[in-house]
Amino acid sequence: MSDIEYTYEVVNVDAYAKAMEIAYTSPGRQTMLIGTRLPYAGESVDVIAKMYAPVAYWREQEAEVVIPELGAFGSSVNGSQSVPVTLDEAKAAKLAEIAAARYEREVSGTVLNGNPVDTDREMQSKIAGAMAAFQAGFITSVDWKFGGTTFVTLTGEQVQAIARAVTQHVQECFTWERFMVERVNAAATVEEVNAIVVEA
Repeated sequence: MSDIEYTYEVVNVDAYAKAMEIAYTSPGRQTMLIGTRLPYAGESVDVIAKMYAPVAYWREQEAEVVIPELGAFGSSVNGSQSVPVTLDEAKAAKLAEIAAARYEREVSGTVLNGNPVDTDREMQSKIAGAMAAFQAGFITSVDWKFGGTTFVTLTGEQVQAIARAVTQHVQECFTWERFMVERVNAAATVEEVNAIVVEA
């Protein structure tokens, strides 16, 4: 099995939660955003990046499969054999699954006073920009679009309420990911890792 080359970049650091987010990129493969712990004293970022690298996940996605003939059947006494994986590989695959689920949660949106609010990365950036403009006194109101169809003129206080709701939503997603990552890190066997269910 050939090695998988990849690069990584630390894209988010939460010192309070003692966690960071690493973006892994490999040519021709899905870019993965994975939440990890911060390096301990004496550790390098390279060590953490290698520990959480989604290599096992990428390999699983690229594995050749055999399409069974329609109607094929059989019986078994001893059960089917599975491809053995190491604990590190199982953890890396599970962490990649958790990171993907957290991202889907993060960008899925939230609701404020009955209005749907987008929470994707672009919207998070726009909200931060609007907040900065209000605080600098550049604007006193802003036209905002909810749900892709409804326009509303908002004051600075209303934009602040949106920013608070989005920030809380995003933080809840990362809190969930941190909890799940800690469960994976605490697992002592492949079976314990596989027993962790990741709900999208």
